[in-house]
Amino acid sequence: HKERHAIYNTKRWKSLREYMVQSYPLCQDCLKEGRLTPTEEIHHIKSPFAKGLTDEEREKRAYDPENLVALCRECHIRRHHPEGTIQDKLKKYSD
Repeated sequence: HKERHAIYNTKRWKSLREYMVQSYPLCQDCLKEGRLTPTEEIHHIKSPFAKGLTDEEREKRAYDPENLVALCRECHIRRHHPEGTIQDKLKKYSD
């Protein structure tokens, strides 16, 4: 939790996130499927929170725009849970 807050609460992350949302206003996964869905989340392709990373590797992954993808909430959940059902998680976000 501390590692996540150390990244997501920074001005650097907030600026990068805003840049990504402005650059990619539509979900990149939905676009591949022909759907037009607004971006709601910015997802790290390779997690900066993986075990065994050095501080330098963690920082590079966290703030590298090439390691980010703009997604809607549903696609973001799918990226984190590709194997299982996501209906319960989606319902949680729609409430």
